[in-house]
Amino acid sequence: MRVVFTGTGKGKTTAAVGLAIRAWGHGKRVLVVAFLKDLKVSGEWRAINRIDDSALKAVSFGRTCPYRGQDCCPGDGECIVTHSNQTDEDYRLVEAGLDFVSHQLKNGYYDVIILDEIWNVYRLFTSCREHIISILQNSSPEIDIITTGRQFPRELTDNFDLITSMDKIKHPYSRGISARKGIDY
Repeated sequence: MRVVFTGTGKGKTTAAVGLAIRAWGHGKRVLVVAFLKDLKVSGEWRAINRIDDSALKAVSFGRTCPYRGQDCCPGDGECIVTHSNQTDEDYRLVEAGLDFVSHQLKNGYYDVIILDEIWNVYRLFTSCREHIISILQNSSPEIDIITTGRQFPRELTDNFDLITSMDKIKHPYSRGISARKGIDY
């Protein structure tokens, strides 16, 4: 199955991680690949990394957060990759992540592979689009691919079985309230 969790609202990564735990609980081998983010910050990834089982693995190809361990991010969004602050290192990490995913798909060990924030990669790194499409089109139908990220490209709709849009209706961030550890990340 090919799945997309997209939209402007909260919950895309959390839904994908919930699916990962569910699949693992049913004996499937699950790989979670996070792009553009640090796995040491989010509670979902920290929980997965506490599970000592090679059948549930999470890896990251993103910036390291300089504020790990703090209750609230005191920074100015420097961990978030945007069009205006992309670096050569961000591109190198994305390419390394895509190569890693390609290799994992070829070796066929995992039953479920989650590509977290892949649609943000697709939007921000246009030179990687063909690589992403190739990964999706050339992967075995026996491997379930779960994708997340804002602004899913609608022209790819026919390549997916399930697409869920999580839309923001109201969020405290709009009122200047910072993200909270354990709730927002």
